[in-house]
Amino acid sequence: MMRVYFGLDGKTGFARFEAMKNQYVLDTFFAPIPYKWHPHFRSIFLDSGAFSAWQQGKKIDREAYADYALSGDFDAVAGDLSIADADPDQTLADTEYLRRLGVPAIPAYHQSEPWEFLDHLVANYEYIGLGCTEEVSTSGSVTDWLYKCFWRICDDEGRPRVRVHGFRFTSRMATFPFWSVDSTSWAQSNGPVSMTSIGKNLPWLLPLEIGELVVKYYTRLPRCTRLTEPKQQQLIF
Repeated sequence: MMRVYFGLDGKTGFARFEAMKNQYVLDTFFAPIPYKWHPHFRSIFLDSGAFSAWQQGKKIDREAYADYALSGDFDAVAGDLSIADADPDQTLADTEYLRRLGVPAIPAYHQSEPWEFLDHLVANYEYIGLGCTEEVSTSGSVTDWLYKCFWRICDDEGRPRVRVHGFRFTSRMATFPFWSVDSTSWAQSNGPVSMTSIGKNLPWLLPLEIGELVVKYYTRLPRCTRLTEPKQQQLIF
């Protein structure tokens, strides 16, 4: 079943950490989760925070990121440290640097990068990431881009040839056959099913009980295991 990593960071309140005990969570080096909480989670996917850093005009220090990645037992580690310049060579260099250190780093492919780079990742890695650079990941242009990606990733039967993680793509679980995705909307106050909205409507519930409702909601969302949209060659390039 497609795995959902619930996004947390060091700025998150105690109640959200409590709510996600024994769950899959997404940590971010841009604002890391306190070490004392690591043992309480089922497993952790480490994100570099490249998207947030890019939005704020900051950079991720590779050596410091590597040190943090080595300090914990992470399920997977994002190998892309920058998306501002869309530099595939740098992404590969950073990913391989981390992997040589023993970090389970995966490379990521972003919008505007050459299609040949995605082909290279599919041919040489078992687990890769896809990340859009648009503020809203549900736009039509992102949809078109994802189809073009998965037409290259999937075999003739529409099944992915590699595992694919979707950064900020929880809303796409029913359409595209990701192996894993991550969500931050579960903790956002404006989300229809979030810690804040449920807490306001059902104030007598404890954080763990609210967390259980959130997890049940995401667990029961439809999932795609095979791409069914036929390939349109004219849209690939």
